[in-house]
Amino acid sequence: MIHYIENLLKERTLIEKKFAELFDKNIPLVPIPFFGNISSAKIITIGANPSSTELKRNFWSEKISSNKILDRLLNYFDYSPHEWFDTYEQGLMKIGYSYHDGTAAHIDLCPWATYSLRNIENKKMTNKVIELFKQSKYSFQELMINHISANFTLMAGSVTKKYYIDKFVTDFVNKDKIELINKNQIKTDSPFVSNYIFKINGKCLKTLFISASPSYKKCKNSLIELIEENKEFLT
Repeated sequence: MIHYIENLLKERTLIEKKFAELFDKNIPLVPIPFFGNISSAKIITIGANPSSTELKRNFWSEKISSNKILDRLLNYFDYSPHEWFDTYEQGLMKIGYSYHDGTAAHIDLCPWATYSLRNIENKKMTNKVIELFKQSKYSFQELMINHISANFTLMAGSVTKKYYIDKFVTDFVNKDKIELINKNQIKTDSPFVSNYIFKINGKCLKTLFISASPSYKKCKNSLIELIEENKEFLT
């Protein structure tokens, strides 16, 4: 996995130049593709991208080595995880998983912390976000294909107003490598819920999607309740 981190670091200059308007120059540009030990976790939560406030509060630096990045990511939940994970953690505990005991870990579609996606509304910037996420799909796919052993994933929220996370995954991943076997929409009123079965390396991966974002306080209780309601699918 160290080679994976090294490859992201090699991309950094190009990413910073090509998507400069999406990044806060006061925040170090460090690749953060996952949190926790994704290779041993039983369930993987999937989000959009790391928060810029994560880079500030946990003192990341562009001078950090690839080995140190990997160590911090693998052991992330042993220290001071971002409060963004609190809602997911409460939902995961309802169904027998936790970030803190290593049964759960997290992957983001894009490893680069941008300005808050919720505040990006104009069309030009939205299109730039989508372009960045499309370019990042290769690093996401590599993690999903080569570095997880989980049987379950949980996705919630959106990339932009146009793309919920599940739609982005089904639209843009390489369908020869992450094959969609089945989709079932089980709740059509907001927040809506769908479950998927993907096939990766011949193995079925059961995925629950909930439109309520973990970062949206008004949706917090709904997300936790819907995770618990779908316990049978995720265990």
